[in-house]
Amino acid sequence: MHLVVLHHGLWGNISHVESVIPHLKEQHPDLLFLNIDTNQGNLTYDGMDVCGDRVVQDIHKFMETNPVEKISFIGYSLGGLILRYAVGRLYNEGFFKIVTPMNFVTLASPNLGTSRKQSVLNSIFNSIQTNVLVRVGYQFNLQDNYIDGKPLLVIMSDPEYDFYKGLALFKRRSCFANILGDRSVRYCTASITSTNPYNRFEPRIIDPEYPQIVCPDETKPKQPVPWTVSDIAPTALKLVAVPVLLSIWLPVATIGLGFNATRAKVRQNSLAIENSWVRASREDIDDISKENLDQSSKENLQATHIEEINDSDLEDPNKLLSTEAPAIQVEESIDEVDLKQKTVRELMIHNLNQLEWEKVDIYNDKAFNAHAAIVLRKPFNSDEYRYPLVYLANKVFHH
Repeated sequence: MHLVVLHHGLWGNISHVESVIPHLKEQHPDLLFLNIDTNQGNLTYDGMDVCGDRVVQDIHKFMETNPVEKISFIGYSLGGLILRYAVGRLYNEGFFKIVTPMNFVTLASPNLGTSRKQSVLNSIFNSIQTNVLVRVGYQFNLQDNYIDGKPLLVIMSDPEYDFYKGLALFKRRSCFANILGDRSVRYCTASITSTNPYNRFEPRIIDPEYPQIVCPDETKPKQPVPWTVSDIAPTALKLVAVPVLLSIWLPVATIGLGFNATRAKVRQNSLAIENSWVRASREDIDDISKENLDQSSKENLQATHIEEINDSDLEDPNKLLSTEAPAIQVEESIDEVDLKQKTVRELMIHNLNQLEWEKVDIYNDKAFNAHAAIVLRKPFNSDEYRYPLVYLANKVFHH
């Protein structure tokens, strides 16, 4: 049997990803589903690792009564990062020697974190996010010290750790990203890229059957939207209404989020943070490397140095069903990078993109909240927003 593990996002619950199930069932009626319910609500504050460990426990419990031969993961928003951690833990246990990894899908997930470029406003945003979201906030902003001064997301993007090795085994990896209207997860972090092509080019529909799936049309440079008289009234209304609404919403939100953050900090003191297995897996590599150094000549060692990697060097995805992760060539070890430099993000992008991803761009200009619409969360659960999930079921998911 083929098990599909689903996970919601920050502050979320199982209802947020329930719409994925009927779309997949319509195309693949014999699938089994495990919609993770042990990280709902404020439990997501606990961190990607703690939540990921709960996912692993839930999978083991499910398999006690359900035989599983294949497994796929679909993570929405933060859920995609939690599942990446869980995959690393499962790989470390030897899980994928028994169960075949098939699909790994992220839906509007901040694969590179949520830290924004340096500016006064963005610094305020990053600071608020870190303090309000407690442990997971530090992880989002790459400000946590998970192992040896390195953030968890950086470690999860390092080919020498089990998180990356486990991810490399999947037959298909896909990331869905909103190009517009997603104020929670920006395009570049969702699509694992350093630039947004839609800042320069208009979107083009790839297939009329899926009108919200687009690619950049390089024959149509993006044109500035002209100002018209009809824009004056709604713009003036926003200028008046936004400050009023913020003055009402901010105090309420601050109290609510502050209360939740305080509870999460208290709970954090009792959390069992177990990361020795991550360090041990890396130490095993170091031991092997030392042995190889002793046995190899300097000439052979120099032959292993890699300069630049082209897309043509990527592994054939059909070869990724081996229980051993393919060897990935990287320009430089994350150990050698100053974590305060922007090159950390660039290195994460580079390393993750050495794995083959199907990148699906979503253009939903009708939804005020594209982040919710991508999974048909209420109130964006009408048929007009269904195309990303239909595309996932019909074109992306491999059974």
